[in-house]
Formats: sequence, structure tokens, C-alpha cells
Amino acid sequence: MEGGPSAGGSVVVPAVHPAFQRSTSGMSSSSVAEPLQLFRMLSSRPFPAREGMVSEGAILRRFWEAAPDGSVSVFTPNSLRLFRRSRSREDLNPAIPASHPSFAEGAERMEPQPSFYVPGIDDNALGQLRATAIAGNDISSSCLYATGLVAQSAGIYGVFASLLVCVTLNLFRNIYSEVFSALPMNGGTYTALLNTFQTKNAATLAAILSTLSYTATAVTSAASAANYLNSELASLNAEAVTIFILCFFAFLTLMGIKDSANVATALFLVHLTTMASLIVAALVYVIRDDGTILLQSWHSTGHEANPHSTIAGNLFFGFCSALLGVTGFESSSNYIEEQREGVFPKTLRNMWIIITAINPALSLLSMGVLPIEKLVLQSDYALAVVGEICVGQWFRKLIVADAALVLSGAVLTSYVGITGLHRRLALDRIMPPWFLVTNELRGTNHVIIISFCVLAVSLRLLVSDMSVLGGVYAIAFLGVMMLFCISNLAMKLNRERLRRSPVAPLWSVGIAFCLVAAGFVGNLIKSPQNAQYFILYFLVFSAIVLSAAAQKPMLLFVERLTSGGRDPRSGPPTAAEPDMSSLVPVPGLRSRINFACQQRIHAINNWPIVFFTNTASLHTLNKVVHYVIRNEDTHNIKIVNFFGHNIPELPELGNQANFLDALEVSERNFMANLEHECAIIDRLHPKITIELLFIHGEFCPYTVDTLSEQLGIPKNFMLMTCPGDRFPHQIGQFGGMRVVTH
Repeated sequence: MEGGPSAGGSVVVPAVHPAFQRSTSGMSSSSVAEPLQLFRMLSSRPFPAREGMVSEGAILRRFWEAAPDGSVSVFTPNSLRLFRRSRSREDLNPAIPASHPSFAEGAERMEPQPSFYVPGIDDNALGQLRATAIAGNDISSSCLYATGLVAQSAGIYGVFASLLVCVTLNLFRNIYSEVFSALPMNGGTYTALLNTFQTKNAATLAAILSTLSYTATAVTSAASAANYLNSELASLNAEAVTIFILCFFAFLTLMGIKDSANVATALFLVHLTTMASLIVAALVYVIRDDGTILLQSWHSTGHEANPHSTIAGNLFFGFCSALLGVTGFESSSNYIEEQREGVFPKTLRNMWIIITAINPALSLLSMGVLPIEKLVLQSDYALAVVGEICVGQWFRKLIVADAALVLSGAVLTSYVGITGLHRRLALDRIMPPWFLVTNELRGTNHVIIISFCVLAVSLRLLVSDMSVLGGVYAIAFLGVMMLFCISNLAMKLNRERLRRSPVAPLWSVGIAFCLVAAGFVGNLIKSPQNAQYFILYFLVFSAIVLSAAAQKPMLLFVERLTSGGRDPRSGPPTAAEPDMSSLVPVPGLRSRINFACQQRIHAINNWPIVFFTNTASLHTLNKVVHYVIRNEDTHNIKIVNFFGHNIPELPELGNQANFLDALEVSERNFMANLEHECAIIDRLHPKITIELLFIHGEFCPYTVDTLSEQLGIPKNFMLMTCPGDRFPHQIGQFGGMRVVTH
């Protein structure tokens, strides 16, 4: 490699992406620090010119033109001591403020600290109780309606159907723990599929199903809470109460997840106490009754006791209904970055223990307090009736109040989950970038929260039958669980080198998938009408998400429409070509729209994707380029290699030649080979500009975070190959970087 120092000294920083608005949110102008310029350019030169390729100017104007030639650049940190982890904070470059998020507070050594920014909270804020409470309100509140539903579908076999669901949930504990121990990033099933498949399509499908599930959860939970209140206070308008609950929890989420988590924890503890009291009261009642009503229910010959005539039929449809009792189990993975290290698997364990302790017990004891015929008849408020018989009228009122509160808490789960999911979608350019905007007072994503609130309220006003949304909710939830099993299998196949613990056996993943698939099919058979509504809502939500994701094709269509419906580069129009310019009759407006579309297309095309590599494999580089072509609209790929992190501290190493002299022969040969392979890739893909960046330093979360801020490129647009089990860092420490190859 040849070339001397460049005239410029620093990397040029593009316009700040919305993801980096955290730098100024909630801070005074005097406290805002400029982006850290920790790398300076030593040299930059182009690859050999592409033969037969014509590049028009220094930038790419249109997506079908040949992109500018690629280049190779060498950067070095402003302080060589930057990457020596044994140094204390005071030994580092004094230009780096001690408040920078990459410094661990009070640490004696500088460890690579990721910038895990999530709006509205501090890093690693949620402990085991609060993290469990957010998702636990959803899953634990399900007993309030699942007990009656299971009795309707399974009759006296409801307790066995509930136990089968608990076994299924236990299988999913290890399945979820395996995936998110390797990929501890927000986004749930979407993130898992994004990092295990070679296309965004499967991940986008998961995002649509998750959005549908969260929306249906919020509306049905708020409506159920309102109905419980209306059963005791007939003067209340259930629809108005539902809308109030949706708006109140939107406001609470806007205040930040720490405040909302405290409310969720209080609701969670009150609910567990109430359910524990109900179980004890029902057990005492059954013992005092010598099990008479329980035996009466068990030996009943009525249709309510044996609704499907066979034990297998009762268990199957009871299992399908009982699966509604575990909705919300997947929610914890959508805010995993807000949880302290090691908390996520504990939240899964806690939710499984709660479901196993509550749902089967209530299914059995309810038949010991109410004959099965009355239990099915009063299934909507079965637990409130059981409480009244066991203790008295005041206990019924307590259960109704608890139901209203904890079902409202399930609405909070939806807000937290949808915020984490859609922030990730916006970072990946599937949803609009303005979803990333945060408010200055609380630092929360108010656009996502308010949009979701408006959607949920509109859905409640448009749909009067909540059982329809309940069916849609069940199908969408089971679809998400099936996709998660597929993501686990894809990880075992495509990302087997990722370090993770525990590892779910292949047979357990297969059994879990079959059980959930059976529940999915059973819910469709049980209510074909729900399948029709599910398809309708799925198409509507798909249109919303895909229209946001298909921004560039829509811009190209509008651009062509405003240019007369023809390629503006194809020369003068012919008589045979239709002129569509009359569709936008005002010439001045037409030209302005056309120019705005061209500018936006140019910005999309030139938004870079970064790929970190430690190999000079032409095969791997070509796979990455094809991945980008399939999944991203950009025509600019920066290939980054960190080199020479073992070079001794020599202050005279001020230019590229001195650096190369200090490198080992093998490393110099590697850099030459990588440049050669990148030049080939640059020639093979004339519509893609390949920029090769050699950066002196160590590949670690801190340097990646620094480079991300200095270049103005979010880490969601950074890619890497699948690391091996000796890789010293977790993928989650890199703040959203994607794993795209084996």
C-alpha cells in the first residue's frame, strides 16, 4: 500500500441521524458536547478505475447509474493510548470527557462500554421485579378471562389443558433464553429473525404480527377492564372507560419507562396477592365442602362437562383456549435492553412459575366452588362469582377492582412493547425516521406512543364486538410464537457459532412448534370468522408497514409521474410514449415535487452501510454485498478493518508509512489482499460504491460506538460476520449491529 498523509485531518461527519438526537435531548446548550473526533485520516485514494464504467460527477444521482469508484483510506486514533484497556481514565486523551457513556462510572479500568440508549430510561435500569411486572401484568391477568374460556372449551378437563400449556411455556423458556442470550437486543421475534435469516422479509412478517398482537392486546385488555367495572357500576359507559384507560397509559408511557414500571409493579403485586387469596379461599371452601361440588362437576353428564364428546377433543380445544392464558410471555424480549444483565431469563422463569401456580389451580378449584354448568354459564366473570361464594360480596368487589387494574396494566405492556419494537423498525428504515424523534422533557418516543394510542382508540370506536379482536389477538400471538421457533432453528443452522446459554435441544424446539401450530389451527377451526377478521386486519397492518418500508419505490413512482411517466435520462420523448404529466397540471408544482423526490432518492441511495471484516475472503465480501442489495436501498458500502492494535506507543508514528513499518509482515500482506478483494467487488458491482477503511485500533464495543458517532451512522446500519465462541464481547454490546453471514 502506498500514499501519504491527506490534507484533511478528520472524518467528515454527515447530517445527524435521528437516532443520535440523544446527544442533545434534555441538555442545556452549554452542556452539549461536540461529536468526538477520535480518528483522523492519514491517507485516502481511489481503487483503480473501473474499465468501461462511466461515473457522472462525484455523487450518484440516479439508482441505475454507475456509482463512483471505490476508495481505500487509513485512519488512526488521535491518541494511541485510546485502546489500551489497562489505562485508567486519566491516562486517556483529555479531549474525551469523563461523562462520555463509554466510561464505566467509578471504574479503575476502561472497559469497552456499549451505548445502550433507550428513550426515557437509564442504561440497565430494570431489575428482576420491575422487568417481570411489565410483562407479568399481561400474562397473569389472563386467568381472569381464560378460566371461563377453558371451562367452555374443555369442560371438566380444563385443568389438564392448563397444565399442558404450562409444559409448552416451559419449553419456550429455554427457546427464548437461547436466542436472546446470543442477541440481547430489543425487537423480540423481529430482531431474532433479522439476525438469523438472509432477508428482512421474515423479520418484517414478525413485526406485522407483533404490531397486530400488541394493538389487539391493548384494546381487548382495556375493554375487559371496563366491562369488569361496568358489571359493578352499571352507570359507567364501558366505551368511554376503555378510551380513558388507553389514553391514561399513553400518558404514563410518555413519562418514561421507570415511572410506568413502578406503577406496573404496584399493580402486579396487588394482583398476585388477590389471586393468592382467592386460591386459598377456594381451597378452604372445597375442603370444608368435602369436595362434594368438585365430585359433582367431575361426574356430570351434561354437555358443559364434556363439550366435544371425547377426551381428546376436549383437551385439544381446551389447550387452544388455554394458550390465551400465556399471551404476554414474549413481551419481555421487546425491552430486553432496558433490563439489567441476567434479568431476562429470570423474567421468563418468574412468569412460568406464576402461570403454573395460578391457572391450573383456579381451573380445578373453580369446579369445586361452582358446578361446571354454572361455571360455564357465568364464564365471563367466573372468578368474581367464585370469590363471592367463598368469602362474600366485598371479596367479589375486590376481585372486580383487581381485574380492572391488572387488565389496565396489560395495556401498559402493549405500550412498552410497541415502543421498543417500532423504535427498532425505524432504526432499520422499515418505519419512518420520525418515529425516532424524542421529546425534550422525558426523552421518550412520543410519536410512536401517540400514534399507537390514536390507532387503539380508533379501533375501539370502529369495532363493537371485542370477541373479534380477541380472536385476532390469539391468532397473531400464536403466529409470533411459531415464527420464534423458526428463528431458533435458523440460529442453530445459520449462526451456530454464536455464544449462548442455555441451548434448547432440537427436539424441544420441534415439540414447542408443533404444540403452538396445533393451537393456531385449533383457533382457526373453532371460529372460522376469526380467521376472516385476522386476514383483514393483517392486510391492513401489512399495508401500513410495507408502505413505510417501500419508501424508495413510491418516490420513484412519483418522480416518474411528475416527469411525464418516462425515464428522464432516455432522451427526448417519442410519439408512442404516453405523457402522464397532465396528472399534475401545475408545472411549477410538478417540478418542485420532482426535484424533492430526486433529492430524497439521492439521500437514500447514499446512506452508507458499514461492514466490519477481519477476513480477506472474496466469497464473504460478495455475500455481504448481495445481502445489502436484497435488503437495503443504499448504494454505498463501507468495509472496515481494524488493524495494528498491538503496535507499541510511539509518538512519532504520525503518517501511514510509519504505521506500515511497525506492522508485522503478515498484517501488511492481509491489508494488501483485502484491498485487492475489495477492488474486485467494486468492479463486480458497478451500482455499488465500495469504500475500504483501515482503522488503527481494536474491534470492540467502544471503538464501534465511537466510529458510529463520528461518522453519524447508527449501529443498526453496521454489519458483521457471525463471531465464534472465543469472541470476547456479546453481540448486544454493539448496540444493534446485525449478524449477516455464518
